[in-house]
Amino acid sequence: MVRAISAMALLAALSSSAAGAPHSITIINGTGAPLRDVAAKPEKGGSWDSLTPGLSPGAKTGVSVDPDLCAYEVKATAAGATLTWRGVNLCETSSVTLNRRADGTLWVDYD
Repeated sequence: MVRAISAMALLAALSSSAAGAPHSITIINGTGAPLRDVAAKPEKGGSWDSLTPGLSPGAKTGVSVDPDLCAYEVKATAAGATLTWRGVNLCETSSVTLNRRADGTLWVDYD
């Protein structure tokens, strides 16, 4: 009986630690321009965390995010302009492609 309780306690501890484990995703530059100073922050406050100093067009970088926070803002600099993608869901995806049309419209594609 003591072993079963210990095993259950161990299973509960593993489950709770897995729930808070960082989630890895890939960020892809789909803008067609070099991006510098790519950073993200939770949409509901928090500070900007650098993801990568730069991404050339089509380049990818792997990042880890908090699985308990899904909505993020992602920003980068391209050709001297600051671009900000809002409402980016970093939880339910394996990759996010940052896109920008010639008219300046920003959007993301999820995979």
